[in-house]
Amino acid sequence: MANLAKLSMQILPVAGLGILLSWATIYLGARWKKINCPGKAFVAAIACTLTQWLLIGACLSIKLPLLPAALGAAAGLLLGLPIIKKIYDIEMKRVIAIWVFNLLGQLLAVILRVLAL
Repeated sequence: MANLAKLSMQILPVAGLGILLSWATIYLGARWKKINCPGKAFVAAIACTLTQWLLIGACLSIKLPLLPAALGAAAGLLLGLPIIKKIYDIEMKRVIAIWVFNLLGQLLAVILRVLAL
């Protein structure tokens, strides 16, 4: 139980930063695709980030160092595609473009967290 508390205290700051950066990057991606809706960008950012980090946390509980985290991150990022599609209700080509911006926001959050350590 103590490990779960320690793990959640490590993941929460990255997830919070991920939500903010993902919101900004999803919004930029949506604006680039001529979709101006900051509310939907915020909902998509929360849904995508929480899905990703919950899967990473669940995979880290398997007790293998790097592989589960990578699998959780990949699964979470891939699940972002249908989440964005459902929230924006647009064709897949535009969803992928917005999803790439989400990916950049999540990577930036992880890099900033690693540099802060």
